[in-house]
Amino acid sequence: MNFSIKAALSATIILISASCGNGNNKNNETAQDATSAINMDDVAIIKPSITNADQLLTKQIDGIYNSYLQVQSALAADQFSKASVAANELNTVLSDFKDSTMPENQKQAYETHISAIRESANKIVNSKNIEQQRISFEPLSTHVFDLLKSFGSNKPVYETHCSMAFDNKGASWLSDQPVIRNPYYGNKMLECGEVMSVIKK
Repeated sequence: MNFSIKAALSATIILISASCGNGNNKNNETAQDATSAINMDDVAIIKPSITNADQLLTKQIDGIYNSYLQVQSALAADQFSKASVAANELNTVLSDFKDSTMPENQKQAYETHISAIRESANKIVNSKNIEQQRISFEPLSTHVFDLLKSFGSNKPVYETHCSMAFDNKGASWLSDQPVIRNPYYGNKMLECGEVMSVIKK
């Protein structure tokens, strides 16, 4: 291997380390400091397509998002059992909701994503290890994001992307804060990711 190739590889490793720091490294950066370090000028702003959602539906969407955030938080903390519990709570939120009084267009927009969300949540509940949970969390994130693009939430919805997840195929997740807590790597690379967009009502 000649010097130029070695230099290029070294530079690549440095760039990866800078963008996806190892979560095991000790530092004094607070969550507020991490937030201020993100350049929000580069973050796309998405407005929900439905702006007059039924009040009961709005409460339901917030319940789905809150349960999703519990799954995300558990995976970022490498907590297999808590992720299962949170995914099961998400299923309970889905099962308890009655949508018969909703306007038809809102009912259709809601139901478009619910079966896929339920399927991914069930797979997380029935997973045998945290790696299987993380695989199922990726489509869960996609479908919850699609639902929130229709209805929004009373909390901000930050779409964050890790290009290194799943052997560099990349994967995204959602958070209510612009702080990187990577659910696909947990403490191995907790701060690996980039905020791509935010949904705001």
